[in-house]
Amino acid sequence: MHIVLIIGSLQGGGAERVACTLANAWSAEGNKVTILTFEAYGALSAYPLSHLIEVKRLNLLNPVKNKIGAFKRFLDSVLIIRANIRDLQPTVVVSFIDEVNVRTIIACKGLNVPVFISERVHPGYFRISWFWNLLRRLVYRYADALIVQTKSIELWCKERFSTTTYIIPNPITPTKQRLSCDSRERRTIAAAGRLMHQKGFDLLIDAFAQLASSFLLWDLVIYGEGEELHTLETLIRVRGLEGRVRLLGWQSQLDEALAEVDIFCLSSRFEGFPNVLCEAMRLGLAVVATDCPSGPADIITNGKDGILVEVGSDTELAQGLRQVMENESLRCALGSNAKMIGQRYSTEKILILWKECFDNTLRV
Repeated sequence: MHIVLIIGSLQGGGAERVACTLANAWSAEGNKVTILTFEAYGALSAYPLSHLIEVKRLNLLNPVKNKIGAFKRFLDSVLIIRANIRDLQPTVVVSFIDEVNVRTIIACKGLNVPVFISERVHPGYFRISWFWNLLRRLVYRYADALIVQTKSIELWCKERFSTTTYIIPNPITPTKQRLSCDSRERRTIAAAGRLMHQKGFDLLIDAFAQLASSFLLWDLVIYGEGEELHTLETLIRVRGLEGRVRLLGWQSQLDEALAEVDIFCLSSRFEGFPNVLCEAMRLGLAVVATDCPSGPADIITNGKDGILVEVGSDTELAQGLRQVMENESLRCALGSNAKMIGQRYSTEKILILWKECFDNTLRV
């Protein structure tokens, strides 16, 4: 097969990491893989890619001054994608994320190539503009299949889009293992993700503020970059947590960083299928996560391989963290059970699901 994968960029992020993981895996199986991104010419991928994979950057991210310019760029992007698909003549096209999905469906109309689109977050909670929402409702029906990660997202999409839907979780790549449950003198809670309202890092900082005086040997570190950096820095100062809570920016080797901590916390208000939670569990970390839509409850068996807490409550988050912080035997047990996630979502198993999706469409 020749698989063309289309995504906005290959910079740091969950969707980007999954795209690179799938591209490498498809290439390793002997498929030809081409990635089209909207990035500027010469941009680099944040994640490793096989030398056999061709990456074509379409330079479609230049800022525009007004709505007319934005609409012109939309039309230009559709024409550029269409020209590339016509030249590449792929077996299938796989598109990631709403706005890219819309462009890809329109661009491929009439080219007789199957188009598989993918939502990477729960669309019921991730708001897009009325323009893109309208186009999504109009054109998603023309995709050959819509890929989502959880049952709740599938149900939401089926109520709105007349599209064949498949549930395919994200693959988990092998990572280094933590050697033991032992820790340094100081212990660490870690979180990671884009610094944005969705991720709930404000709730996590407030939760840690409730615990800091009782757990003097514990610190909190947050990996990631984003628009809420200054807001979170201010919150840390207001809560008097300088030196106890650190914002460490984007980490290219996140698995190595997480292998050195004691607890991983996912404080999100909503998700799609949180890769970083799976990666932390694969490392053997005890995890505490909000029971947000969607993902955590699909991944964690509460009390066995992680702790689920009420979403949106810093008090509930603090209680969940307290339960794990004060009980080392519980941390070890949760972490040991969490490692099994690597078998449930191995790349090999996820590729089988993608192949079934492709085969079902191609047979028709």
